[in-house]
Amino acid sequence: MKLLIIRPQPGADATAHRLRAAGHAACLMPLFGIEHLPVQRVLAEGYDAILLTSGNAVRAAGEYLTGDHNLPVYAVGSATASALHKLSVPVAKTGSEGVQALVGAAGADGHKRLLWLAGEDYTAIPQLNGVSIDIEIVYRSAAVSTPDDFASKV
Repeated sequence: MKLLIIRPQPGADATAHRLRAAGHAACLMPLFGIEHLPVQRVLAEGYDAILLTSGNAVRAAGEYLTGDHNLPVYAVGSATASALHKLSVPVAKTGSEGVQALVGAAGADGHKRLLWLAGEDYTAIPQLNGVSIDIEIVYRSAAVSTPDDFASKV
């Protein structure tokens, strides 16, 4: 079966690899790309922990994350945790039940003020009594042009 992959890189290549390993033909046509935004020099001072929900955020904020902040990092999903491990950034906890559950885990660990490094199109800010979350936008999705030879690839 031939499948069209529309997600951005580097995820498109990873998906294509898995599909090909399963015996499918993969056609890559990302509809958008990830643009890293300059990370404002948010001071870690005053925050108890960092929250990440995307490997794209990890790649965009890599320099900030590997800096001298000494804050525990909470990651939603194994892909986000894997991106952090590639930067040698320790992960306090990896959640698999979404951002709300992970914020709950951070709150249960005693963290009351979180810095969420996120994409421009982030999900709703979790509401948990006693925990406040500030968001720093570190990447966005941008539409890409369809290649002229796309029809011949499909």
